[in-house]
Amino acid sequence: MLLGDHRAALDTLLRVRELGVRVSMDDFGTGYSSLSYLRSFPFDKIKIDQSFVRGQSDDPSGMAIVRAIAGLARVSA
Repeated sequence: MLLGDHRAALDTLLRVRELGVRVSMDDFGTGYSSLSYLRSFPFDKIKIDQSFVRGQSDDPSGMAIVRAIAGLARVSA
C-alpha cells in the first residue's frame, strides 16, 4: 500500500500519528518490505516475519537477523 507514492504515504502516516494512531509494519522481511522503510516511515511497532523467528534456537543466523532488525528499528525511532 505504501509503495505507490512514498512522500504521500509518509505525509499520511505522520497525520495519522498526530491523531494518536499507532502505526505498525506487518511481516517485515517478506515481499516488498525494505530496510529503507525502517528509516523512512514512523513505525511504532514492527512485526518480523515468522520465518526469521521460528526455530531461532536452532538457527543463530535467524536470531542475528531479528536482533539486527530490532536494532535498526530502535535507532530510527
